Amino acid sequence: MRYLLILFISLSSFAKIKSENMKFTYRSYDGQINYQCDHKLVNDLAHIWDLYCFDENNNLKKKFSTTVWVSRYTRSRSPQNTYELIYRITEKPSPSQRRDSGSTHWINLEKDAPLHSLTLSQSVENDTAGMYLEIKY
Repeated sequence: MRYLLILFISLSSFAKIKSENMKFTYRSYDGQINYQCDHKLVNDLAHIWDLYCFDENNNLKKKFSTTVWVSRYTRSRSPQNTYELIYRITEKPSPSQRRDSGSTHWINLEKDAPLHSLTLSQSVENDTAGMYLEIKY
Protein backbone atom coordinates (compact mmCIF):
# COMPACT_ATOMS: atom_id res chain seq x y z
CA MET A 1 0.00 0.00 0.00
CA ARG A 2 2.84 2.39 0.85
CA TYR A 3 4.44 1.84 -2.58
CA LEU A 4 1.12 2.43 -4.35
CA LEU A 5 0.73 5.77 -2.55
CA ILE A 6 4.28 6.81 -3.45
CA LEU A 7 3.66 5.83 -7.09
CA PHE A 8 0.44 7.86 -7.19
CA ILE A 9 2.14 10.94 -5.74
CA SER A 10 5.02 10.66 -8.19
CA LEU A 11 2.61 10.51 -11.13
CA SER A 12 0.52 13.51 -10.14
CA SER A 13 1.26 17.18 -9.83
CA PHE A 14 -0.74 20.26 -9.03
CA ALA A 15 -0.70 22.98 -11.67
CA LYS A 16 -0.52 26.10 -9.47
CA ILE A 17 -2.61 28.87 -10.94
CA LYS A 18 -1.29 32.41 -10.69
CA SER A 19 -3.81 35.05 -9.68
CA GLU A 20 -3.03 37.23 -12.70
CA ASN A 21 -3.83 34.30 -15.02
CA MET A 22 -7.43 33.97 -13.80
CA LYS A 23 -10.44 36.03 -14.79
CA PHE A 24 -13.93 35.65 -13.27
CA THR A 25 -17.10 37.05 -14.83
CA TYR A 26 -20.65 36.89 -13.45
CA ARG A 27 -23.38 36.82 -16.14
CA SER A 28 -27.13 36.43 -15.76
CA TYR A 29 -28.57 33.94 -18.21
CA ASP A 30 -31.11 36.49 -19.47
CA GLY A 31 -28.20 38.70 -20.61
CA GLN A 32 -29.18 41.67 -18.44
CA ILE A 33 -26.26 41.54 -16.00
CA ASN A 34 -22.52 41.24 -16.65
CA TYR A 35 -20.09 41.90 -13.76
CA GLN A 36 -16.32 41.60 -13.71
CA CYS A 37 -15.12 39.97 -10.51
CA ASP A 38 -11.94 40.49 -8.50
CA HIS A 39 -10.50 37.48 -6.68
CA LYS A 40 -8.44 37.16 -3.53
CA LEU A 41 -6.75 33.98 -2.28
CA VAL A 42 -7.98 33.20 1.24
CA ASN A 43 -6.74 29.61 1.72
CA ASP A 44 -3.67 28.49 -0.22
CA LEU A 45 -3.82 24.84 0.91
CA ALA A 46 -7.49 24.40 -0.04
CA HIS A 47 -7.22 26.69 -3.10
CA ILE A 48 -10.12 28.86 -1.93
CA TRP A 49 -10.64 32.33 -3.38
CA ASP A 50 -13.13 35.05 -2.46
CA LEU A 51 -14.83 36.68 -5.45
CA TYR A 52 -16.08 40.27 -5.47
CA CYS A 53 -18.22 41.26 -8.47
CA PHE A 54 -18.68 44.90 -9.40
CA ASP A 55 -20.97 46.80 -11.76
CA GLU A 56 -19.75 49.36 -14.31
CA ASN A 57 -19.75 52.08 -11.56
CA ASN A 58 -17.45 49.94 -9.39
CA ASN A 59 -20.22 49.16 -6.87
CA LEU A 60 -19.94 45.76 -5.18
CA LYS A 61 -22.91 43.67 -6.35
CA LYS A 62 -22.08 40.02 -5.62
CA LYS A 63 -19.77 38.04 -3.37
CA PHE A 64 -18.90 34.36 -3.72
CA SER A 65 -16.26 31.91 -2.59
CA THR A 66 -14.68 29.46 -5.02
CA THR A 67 -12.36 26.49 -5.09
CA VAL A 68 -10.28 26.08 -8.24
CA TRP A 69 -7.98 23.08 -8.43
CA VAL A 70 -6.15 21.68 -11.46
CA SER A 71 -4.14 18.47 -11.12
CA ARG A 72 -2.07 16.74 -13.78
CA TYR A 73 -1.44 12.99 -13.90
CA THR A 74 1.14 11.50 -16.26
CA ARG A 75 1.91 7.92 -17.19
CA SER A 76 3.88 6.02 -19.80
CA ARG A 77 0.85 4.36 -21.41
CA SER A 78 -2.12 5.92 -23.17
CA PRO A 79 -3.56 8.32 -22.22
CA GLN A 80 -0.23 9.83 -21.23
CA ASN A 81 -1.69 12.98 -19.70
CA THR A 82 -4.83 13.45 -17.59
CA TYR A 83 -5.98 16.74 -16.10
CA GLU A 84 -8.47 16.88 -13.24
CA LEU A 85 -10.35 20.18 -12.95
CA ILE A 86 -12.35 21.02 -9.83
CA TYR A 87 -14.46 24.19 -9.88
CA ARG A 88 -16.78 24.85 -6.94
CA ILE A 89 -18.77 27.98 -6.03
CA THR A 90 -20.22 28.84 -2.62
CA GLU A 91 -22.96 31.45 -2.37
CA LYS A 92 -23.72 33.14 0.92
CA PRO A 93 -26.87 35.22 0.36
CA SER A 94 -27.20 35.68 4.14
CA PRO A 95 -25.22 34.60 7.23
CA SER A 96 -27.63 31.70 7.86
CA GLN A 97 -27.83 30.51 4.24
CA ARG A 98 -25.32 28.78 2.02
CA ARG A 99 -25.61 27.26 -1.46
CA ASP A 100 -22.90 25.20 -3.10
CA SER A 101 -22.48 24.04 -6.67
CA GLY A 102 -19.51 22.42 -8.26
CA SER A 103 -18.14 20.07 -10.84
CA THR A 104 -15.15 17.91 -11.58
CA HIS A 105 -13.91 17.36 -15.12
CA TRP A 106 -11.33 14.87 -16.40
CA ILE A 107 -9.45 15.59 -19.63
CA ASN A 108 -7.48 12.69 -21.09
CA LEU A 109 -4.80 13.45 -23.68
CA GLU A 110 -3.22 10.80 -25.88
CA LYS A 111 0.20 12.48 -25.77
CA ASP A 112 1.98 14.51 -23.13
CA ALA A 113 0.89 18.13 -23.64
CA PRO A 114 0.73 21.24 -21.47
CA LEU A 115 -2.46 23.25 -21.04
CA HIS A 116 -2.73 26.52 -22.93
CA SER A 117 -5.97 27.81 -21.42
CA LEU A 118 -9.22 26.70 -19.82
CA THR A 119 -12.70 28.21 -19.83
CA LEU A 120 -15.12 26.89 -17.22
CA SER A 121 -18.53 27.94 -15.97
CA GLN A 122 -20.67 27.07 -13.00
CA SER A 123 -24.36 27.87 -12.52
CA VAL A 124 -25.19 30.06 -9.52
CA GLU A 125 -28.26 31.63 -7.91
CA ASN A 126 -30.67 28.78 -8.63
CA ASP A 127 -29.51 28.44 -12.24
CA THR A 128 -30.31 32.05 -13.16
CA ALA A 129 -26.69 33.08 -13.73
CA GLY A 130 -23.23 31.71 -14.38
CA MET A 131 -19.81 32.34 -12.90
CA TYR A 132 -17.36 32.09 -15.81
CA LEU A 133 -13.69 31.41 -15.25
CA GLU A 134 -10.88 31.83 -17.76
CA ILE A 135 -7.41 30.48 -16.92
CA LYS A 136 -4.33 31.19 -19.04
CA TYR A 137 -1.16 29.13 -18.63
